[in-house]
Amino acid sequence: MPRSTQVQKQTSVSKMSHAPVPKPQIHKPTIMDSVKSGFGFGMGSAIAHSIVDSIFRAPEPKGTKDPNAKAEFVKCMESNTYEECNLFLDKI
Repeated sequence: MPRSTQVQKQTSVSKMSHAPVPKPQIHKPTIMDSVKSGFGFGMGSAIAHSIVDSIFRAPEPKGTKDPNAKAEFVKCMESNTYEECNLFLDKI
């Protein structure tokens, strides 16, 4: 192949490869974008906390709490010492 056609092919290929590259569009964040991302983060955090709490927390025994224990403790503390009224704290 003669040299002149080889050079001509190279220049035509190089002209085709220099097509204009589109500029990427930059997204400007708005207040609503911040609200959406904050809401999503809060929901994800709440779900993760509830899952971890349900796995690692021991269930509370039901029916062992005395609803009148706090009033009895307050009444006991009016006339006695803390050591004497400590048994009411176990019921709370």
